[in-house]
Amino acid sequence: MEKVSYTRYVHKTGDDTTLSDNIVYDIVEDLHTRTLWIGIRAGLSIMEHDRPGHFINYKSRHASHYIPCDEINSLLRDNANHIWLGSIGGGVLMVDTQLPLFTSHSLNLVEDDVPTTAARAIFADDEKNLWLGIGSYGLARKDYKTGKLTFFSHIPEFSGISSVPTINTIVQRKNGEIWFGTYDGGILVYKKGEKVKVLRTENAPYLYSYCVLALYEDSRGNCWAGCRGGMGVSLADGGFYKFGVLPFENGGLADWYHVRDIVEDTDGSILVATGNCGIIHITGNVQHPETLKYQSYNFENGQLAVNTVLCLHVDEAGRLWAGTEGGRFVFV
Repeated sequence: MEKVSYTRYVHKTGDDTTLSDNIVYDIVEDLHTRTLWIGIRAGLSIMEHDRPGHFINYKSRHASHYIPCDEINSLLRDNANHIWLGSIGGGVLMVDTQLPLFTSHSLNLVEDDVPTTAARAIFADDEKNLWLGIGSYGLARKDYKTGKLTFFSHIPEFSGISSVPTINTIVQRKNGEIWFGTYDGGILVYKKGEKVKVLRTENAPYLYSYCVLALYEDSRGNCWAGCRGGMGVSLADGGFYKFGVLPFENGGLADWYHVRDIVEDTDGSILVATGNCGIIHITGNVQHPETLKYQSYNFENGQLAVNTVLCLHVDEAGRLWAGTEGGRFVFV
């Protein structure tokens, strides 16, 4: 090699974030946590990949991170990615750093007099902030950068909103707006830097009722709103369409249906989960209502074992998953 550059990390007295000793015995990388483990005379120092030069130091005494021996003189990562530590006078230690499948995050909103940790709806926006429907108490946001959990009453855009009903569903529109479908409160529309708007049947004629249980923006930019009693669409061109009686091509009709979820299939058609009519399949272009056709999959026509379908999901293989009161079904 013609030219070599390097960065030197050394112990600095009084700085607990530097290497805890300058005599280094061994080094190994932990693939699970993307950290570098350094065995040293004073114990163990660990450096995170994203924070070069910042060390977490494990010692046998006088340290916030404890290890039951003084010197770590050998390190090994085995084929199972366990880390083995050989010590002088303390035997051998084995560490499994694989993270658990689930991580619990507590919801502490006691200061806002919210005596619940129930999350009825959850959504990550395009800035990676987490929006949470908190039981029947309203809404909170967890900031991605700071990790701070903020109740809606402390979010400036909600200053004109005295109370937020139960949040049933959350979606972010292509224009950046976040829509919250509520129980008997219509739709709350949040846009950063602007006062929250409220959509109800009076100013949003595509809504069937104040109880909005499903929101979905399709690939054409139309936002579907499923309510208790029916369904409508806020069209991308600024107009709207409100569904009436749905005549099914495979027999029967629906004049009152309790929408629980809405998704788009791989071919652009729309699938609607209902609490009383099974699954409704809609083809055609909602911007041209004359092209719309409907099919139903329910208990009566033998296509489903139950009529109550709670949720839908189309996976990467194009399979439709339906969660029902009777279990889970997969359609290919």
